[in-house]
Amino acid sequence: MTKNEHMEELITKLYPNLKGVDKDKFLHVIKQTGLDPLMKQIYIVPRQSKNKSGNWVTSFTIQTSIDGFRLIAERSENYAPGREPIWEFDDNKKMISATAFVKKMTKDGTWHEIGATAHYDEYVQLNKNGAPSSFWKTKAKLMTAKCAEALALRKAFPDALTGVYTDDEMEQANNKAKEIDENVESEKKEALKLTKKQVKELDNILNKLPEYKKTINDFLGKKGILSNEDIPIETFDKILKKAQELLEIENENN
Repeated sequence: MTKNEHMEELITKLYPNLKGVDKDKFLHVIKQTGLDPLMKQIYIVPRQSKNKSGNWVTSFTIQTSIDGFRLIAERSENYAPGREPIWEFDDNKKMISATAFVKKMTKDGTWHEIGATAHYDEYVQLNKNGAPSSFWKTKAKLMTAKCAEALALRKAFPDALTGVYTDDEMEQANNKAKEIDENVESEKKEALKLTKKQVKELDNILNKLPEYKKTINDFLGKKGILSNEDIPIETFDKILKKAQELLEIENENN
């Protein structure tokens, strides 16, 4: 087995849902960066969003840490750390942005300083109450500076880092991901609820089978079938099928 075949087999085991173009892209980035997915130096994060048809689809983001970015740059042998970041605050001492710097040597042997600015509001991770997470609250300067450094490194080494994001850059995406997950779960729960028509249909049949209706109500743990609009569709189908069978037997006996 070749090295590429071994890596493809490993990625299949680590991310069985990663297929087609997404899988090929990840394998290409691994080859370009030299990072090890088994050591979690680079990994895939699935995220959900709605397409134009209103259906939920999954996309995949390739992520690493700021240390992973530095390692990729270091291996180029044309990189050196830059000077200390510069931070900007408003009149209330609230973080506005951070500007970070890295150095890159071009083919003629000249070193160039490359800077990039990250705005706090664009990257801060929020908790469910809409407030900065504990780490962003206590280490805002560090977190914003790391995002700025990632931008600077990507600007300096686009061939190696295009399409790859650091954990710090993508933390805000988790805010949206949490909201989407809640929406997905809400839609799933909504899909499991019975319609009034289904409830009425089932209740009409069960009224003709009082003993079975009592058994079902006891099973559901509620007083009446009409109060069970939130029972799963699968359960509804089983109850309805059984009720129809019993009703046919009842009719035959009569």
